[in-house]
Amino acid sequence: MKENLIIVPLGGANDNEKNLAFLSKQRLDKVIELKEIHKKKYDIKIVLSGGFGHFNVTNETHSKIQEKYLLDNGVLESFISYGNTNSFSKIEDTVDEAIALYNEINSFNSDFYKATKIIIVTSLYHLPRSKYLMETVCNKNKSNHFKELNVIGCDPIPLKSNLNDGGIDFINHKKIKKDFPNLWEKFMGTFSKRQMEALNKYEEISLTKLKENPYGKWLEFLNKI
Repeated sequence: MKENLIIVPLGGANDNEKNLAFLSKQRLDKVIELKEIHKKKYDIKIVLSGGFGHFNVTNETHSKIQEKYLLDNGVLESFISYGNTNSFSKIEDTVDEAIALYNEINSFNSDFYKATKIIIVTSLYHLPRSKYLMETVCNKNKSNHFKELNVIGCDPIPLKSNLNDGGIDFINHKKIKKDFPNLWEKFMGTFSKRQMEALNKYEEISLTKLKENPYGKWLEFLNKI
């Protein structure tokens, strides 16, 4: 009998024409690769993440745009899921995704509740904070039933546009190369000073100071569970 595996590509971005950014495609390509590697041992569900926000201003959720990419690249619909609590389809940032993960692994009817392994897929630059957030919620889950969580990064991103137009549209489709004098540090670094304060020293920071950024709701979430 096969064990259950959940793979979650964290949400990325898409343009106004519903074209996925390079980083989003890279995460989904990694998911396809992982599905093929693990399909003999596990029953697999790919749970998609992403709603609306600065990363997606279309009339369709980012997760639905992800789904189309997977279907177009040979993934059967039976592998694709949105979870059971509807949390992942509403996310606006990685904090929301961590909270969604917590909701799912503590929902008795969720595929996450039955999973023996969960793999979170993100970009390499995004790995440190994603790993912190996802591992924190899993360590605080009330059910203690699944065996393993892995948070993995994709391959390093190229630093030049494949279009040879001087742009880096696959990193941020609204910016051009000249706007990023420290491109490597911005996208391949770890935490900013603000993130370090919010994540590791949250007990010293008031809600007033945090409420204007996503880590304000992270503090509120940690105080509730």
